[in-house]
Amino acid sequence: LTVADIMHADPVTVTQSETLDAARRRMAEAGIHQLPVVADGALIGIVSLVDLERQTGYLERTRVDAVMTESPVTVAVDAPLTQAIGVLLDQN
Repeated sequence: LTVADIMHADPVTVTQSETLDAARRRMAEAGIHQLPVVADGALIGIVSLVDLERQTGYLERTRVDAVMTESPVTVAVDAPLTQAIGVLLDQN
């Protein structure tokens, strides 16, 4: 198996200028716990439910770029799934 075999080709995303409340709603609607942060079609970060939980009470006025993890580690779509799992474990 490769990463391409299990990945979502068109994931739910958020932009850096959106609010954490918008990100939270999008995660809830999609039933997911993380969102890729994109700008001009390129991945620039990731925001997670854990990031949002740390900002409780400020979701409506805090932008995604204030809490997102920038430059997330990625693997190629043709990488073996075992490699991707190794990266996830190594990078936490």
